[in-house]
Amino acid sequence: GSFAKDTHLAEDHDCDVFVKFDFKYKDANLSDLLSKALKKFKAERIHGSRDYFVFSNKLNFEIVPVLNITKAKQAVNVTDVSPLHVAWVRKHKKNNEIRLAKAFCKANSIYGAESYIKGFSGHVLDILTIKYGSFVNLLKASQKWYDKTVVDVEKYYKSSDDALFRLNTSKKQSPLIVIDPIQPDRNAAAAISLEKFE
Repeated sequence: GSFAKDTHLAEDHDCDVFVKFDFKYKDANLSDLLSKALKKFKAERIHGSRDYFVFSNKLNFEIVPVLNITKAKQAVNVTDVSPLHVAWVRKHKKNNEIRLAKAFCKANSIYGAESYIKGFSGHVLDILTIKYGSFVNLLKASQKWYDKTVVDVEKYYKSSDDALFRLNTSKKQSPLIVIDPIQPDRNAAAAISLEKFE
């Protein structure tokens, strides 16, 4: 998570741990396998696209089972790609700029992709900050965004129109389209509502 990317905020005491399972377990229920190892922690199982676990011990921990993959195409579940996102962010070295973007969004109650927030996830802020090079440049660029602005940091598509034509309709419902640098057919900003965008 953000600790591995070195983009965590000082007052943020959550720790996301991705437990990698060998690819030979791709057909197994990874959550069931992980639950056995977490019994002594009395972790609560949380339903998700793949169930994960939470517990507190001075810090709040989220333990997420993932497949150990090297390419996004190998993913069986969207969470499997998370370690690849970490590696992508780390190579760009924009840690403090990303921290500023996160702090700004938290202060304005637009941070978080959860359905009750519908804001900017940490992953989206990573991508946007890296794309524009700094927090200040991100703010300046955001003033020029319009409904269906496409941000494609890795330039997977020829143009914004090309991306909008080729992306699945379900991926284009949000006002901001941020092409995931690891999964080019995914809009990382799909959770953002018009209200939070504005």
